Amino acid sequence: MQEIFKLLLGRIATNIGDSIILITLTWYISQTYEKTVYLGYLGFIIGIIELLIIFIGPIIDRYSIKAILLIATFIQIIIVSFLTFLLYLDNLNLLTIYILISISVLCSSIIYPAENTIIPSIVRNTKEISKVNSVFQISYKVLDLFLNSLIGFLLAIILLKTLMSITIAIFIIALYLFLILNIPKRYKQNEEQKSTSVISNYFQDLRLGLKFVKKPLLLKLLLPLTIINFAYAGGIVIFPKLGEIFGGSMYYGIILLLNGLGVLVGYLVAPNIIAKVKFNIILPVVFLTIGICWIGISISYNQNTILPLLFLFLSSITLGILNLVFITAFQIIPPENLLGRVNTTNETLISLLVPFGSLFGSILADTFSTISFNFFIVGLVSFGLFIFYSRDKDIQKIYNLEKIDI
Repeated sequence: MQEIFKLLLGRIATNIGDSIILITLTWYISQTYEKTVYLGYLGFIIGIIELLIIFIGPIIDRYSIKAILLIATFIQIIIVSFLTFLLYLDNLNLLTIYILISISVLCSSIIYPAENTIIPSIVRNTKEISKVNSVFQISYKVLDLFLNSLIGFLLAIILLKTLMSITIAIFIIALYLFLILNIPKRYKQNEEQKSTSVISNYFQDLRLGLKFVKKPLLLKLLLPLTIINFAYAGGIVIFPKLGEIFGGSMYYGIILLLNGLGVLVGYLVAPNIIAKVKFNIILPVVFLTIGICWIGISISYNQNTILPLLFLFLSSITLGILNLVFITAFQIIPPENLLGRVNTTNETLISLLVPFGSLFGSILADTFSTISFNFFIVGLVSFGLFIFYSRDKDIQKIYNLEKIDI
């Protein structure tokens, strides 16, 4: 358990460092540059990198995991040190931010799956693996919520360069923890064959998954989620600007906190709702609620602070319920032998438009010189999906997911 504790602390440290980099640089761009499109470019870059995570598997499989963790964390130290140096010189520009944050997000995208790969080799008892995974996930989610508000608060009381200097120390702690981590040697396969098979298996799974989800009823469930994610990405990209309107970085932290906390609450209450409410009622009500909330934000954000924050929190709870409803649906509907392939397809399709949503939302805000249209469009799309799910005959026939006929 000592090695698990080291790994957990290392993960917590890297998570803190990653969050500080992303949130502070997002806020820096929002504060320094008037045009919202620069935030859109940032969201687009991050979204594209996250879509390319599938190709990271061969790297993790082919090389020493400990070496990967050490190299990726060391690169993060260099990035933060360089950022801090530029901030002290007052010479940080957009191109530098985009390049450095791209490398940082790429390192994070390597570190997290690498850490997950270590767990089975450290935890010998298979019954304990799920418990350890649960602790890691809960720690990750709760820490994210805490960090969102804390970083916003810190930005309000200390200088950005001071916060970046602290981040260097945090990554050094993570590097030390990974350095003293004792990872058992894994069973070695033919590395070339293994790395090649990861990518080929992904595309094979994607093809088979697409073949399954091409069925009309499943497309009616999946495509609306892709559409709402596109609109939602265009809404959240202007959260820093909303924080500025409310009064500063502390409010930006509160916005991120309420957004994350709402989703978490949604996950907690969703199982009871799924068990007690018919599926054909849940979907329309969820989208109606999201629509009302985002239209409410669009109307009220310039008048006061509390009401739009309440709307955001309620919308996030509903979004958490929606996410769990769809996760459950696509765990029950596909045959057991197709679960992995269908999930691969779903994750790809759902995430595909998110980078473009961020870009669209930022361009929209700049074109009309207001962020109200971003909120309004999320509400409008949600109302459209409410009407669709209320009137579609196939969806209205679904009372219970376990008895669905596709």
